[in-house]
Parts: sequence; C-alpha cells; structure tokens
Amino acid sequence: MKRCTDKNLHQIFCYDSSSSSIQPPTWRWRWRSSRTKPSFKTIASFLFFFLFFLLGLFIRLDWIKAPIYWRVKGVENNRSISDGSTNATCPPHFRWIHEDLRPWRETGITREMVERARKMAHFRVVIVDGRVYVEKYKRSIQTRDLFTMWGLLQLVRWYPGRLPDLELMFDCDDRPVVRSNDFLDPKSGPPPLFRYCSDESSLDIVFPDWSFWGWGEINIKPWRMVLEDIKEGNKRTKWKDRVPFAYWKGNPYVDPSRKDLLKCNLTQQHNWDTLLYVQAQAIGEEGSKYLQENLKMELVYDYMFHLLNEYSKLLKFRPSVPSGAMELKPETMTGATVGLHKKFLEDSLEKSPSDTEPCDLPPHDPTVLNEFREKKLNALKQVEIWENEYWENQRKGN
Repeated sequence: MKRCTDKNLHQIFCYDSSSSSIQPPTWRWRWRSSRTKPSFKTIASFLFFFLFFLLGLFIRLDWIKAPIYWRVKGVENNRSISDGSTNATCPPHFRWIHEDLRPWRETGITREMVERARKMAHFRVVIVDGRVYVEKYKRSIQTRDLFTMWGLLQLVRWYPGRLPDLELMFDCDDRPVVRSNDFLDPKSGPPPLFRYCSDESSLDIVFPDWSFWGWGEINIKPWRMVLEDIKEGNKRTKWKDRVPFAYWKGNPYVDPSRKDLLKCNLTQQHNWDTLLYVQAQAIGEEGSKYLQENLKMELVYDYMFHLLNEYSKLLKFRPSVPSGAMELKPETMTGATVGLHKKFLEDSLEKSPSDTEPCDLPPHDPTVLNEFREKKLNALKQVEIWENEYWENQRKGN
C-alpha cells in the first residue's frame, strides 16, 4: 500500500501495483490513476457512505438526535446489542398491559379518539424527542396531577432516550368512566384514557398511581423509602410476634363494595380481628415478600415503560406539542412546591439512569388471564360460603 500525499477526495484510497508483483483483486477500488479520473457515480457513492458514517458517529456521541423511526426501533432492538438475553421476565401482572390495550388492537388509536378523551381528562401528556410536555385542563384532587407528572418525568430520566414519541390523556379521579357497554362494537373506537384504576366493566387504561413518588397530604413517603421501612420493620419484629389485627384506611364511598368493610369495625357484638388470627402471620409474610419482589420501584418503571411503548405502537398519528403545553423540568417543578411536597419530589428524583435493561414483557396470552379470572371468581365464591356458614352458625347459637 502506498502512502497518499495528495489530499484530493478521489485519492484517499490508493493502491500502488509497482510495490508488489501480485496484482490486486479485480474487485478492489483503484481510485488513483495517471490516465483516468473517478466517475461521478463513484465519488457520489463515497460521499454518501462517508456522510452516513458521520451521521452515525454524531448520533453515537449524542451531538444530534436520531430520527424518530430509529428511536422507536431502538427501543425494540437495543436489547439484542446488549446482554439483554439475561433479562428476567416481567411479573405476571404485566400481562394486563395487553388486556388494557386490547380495545384498540384492531383499529389503532387515532387523534380523534384521543381528543374525545379530553373532556374527562385532567391533563394531556406529550413526549417528543425524549422531552415531556403537559397541557393542563383542570385541577385534580390534592396533588395527584403534580406527582403523576413527576413520575412520568422520572421515567424519562430512568430510561433516557428509550421512550418513543407519544400523546395521551390522563384522568386523576378514582372511578373508571369509559364503560365497555358503550363500545361493544370492536371497531367503535373508545377514547383511550389513562387513570389509576379500572374494572371488568370499564376500558380505562391503568397506570401506576401518584403515591409511588409520595403522598404529602397524608405523609406517605416515596415508594423506595416505604419499601425500606417495611424491610426494616420486618427485621425488628417477627410476624409471629405481631398483634393479629387488620387495618384499613380509605374512602368507603368510592365504591359500594367498600361499605362492607365498615361492617368489620369493632362493635359490642363482634370483634372481627380474632377471625384473622390463624392467617394476619401468613398473609403478612406473603404480602411483604410480594411487595419486595414484584412491586419494587424498578418494576414500577418497567411497567410504565412497557405500557407506554405498547400504547405508542397503536398511534395512527404523529404526536405534536400543543401551543399551550409546558415542558416538565425537575428544577421548575421542585421550585414551585414547598413543605412535604417539595421534600418528596426531591427524595424521589432519579439522579442517574438505570444500569439494566427493562424486564421482558410476557407475550399476550388470553388463556392466562382467563385462568386468573376463574381463580378470582372461585375465591370470591369460597369467601361467600364461609360468610354464609358463619352467619348460619350465629343464628343457631353455635
């Protein structure tokens, strides 16, 4: 190989046949010649590949943003580049992501569908180029909207550059409002509305609630801290040594079935905590184990990550930032709060990205969810049998 002294573009690659008696292969480019010049097609081809190389280098160095198509596909393909093959499968409850998005699997989600959810929403969320924007419509109960927005911002910080562009409507109230009976036709196009809860007769899309990042009104700390407190409490007092007492605090008027919980209060005739004695140890231990293994904050982010990615795949329009939207930034949000709210925002700030890949989302399998529903129904029937037996014994004076 001969060293090139001329800096002309067509002389970058050169080959000196006089330096060897062996002729170069017929396919090798020979751009330097004393008699001929490279063709326009040759120079254009080289320029294309050279610029393509520079583009890839700049994206790799994060000097410029990758096109949307690359970013969306990168979410799916990046795992094959890393050691993602060792990733654990997500917990079973992640399968509900497929079920919650089932109403739009055939039709996709149009902008018109999203806009129809606006009248029920507290705010609109738009993620474009990895930045989070919010358009607020009305105030929520307490600070649910603030901490939900904060949670979305933390997800972007946890998995930077990994979320595709998307647009959604969010309702911070408790009761589901998108009724299944209003959209029995598979092509009816129900409005996609995110909220904290749903039920068998509703199509609202379930999203982790605001309290994972703190609930200042009742002094519930961010979930990472709560889990640590639970772990330390389990070390201090063994479950077999604890008072066998059931405790519940909440609003009994959200759902009619909650009113039944009030019947468990202590009365002159009944002291219901004795019924829990044989079980408050097994239930407590299993409940704590489930929280630590399946509801740790890393998995909360993974659920959000997979839900939003699967949702974005259904969008039939290009997300755009509304003129009245504001960009969410940590310093702006913490600067606008005081007291416990400010403290909990700061305590739940993700200071560095995740060093692991998201868990692997289980594939859609209707049989698994059907088995779960059947198991749940059988459990409810068994409880009803026990309840009827108890009251029958009370009636007979046993």
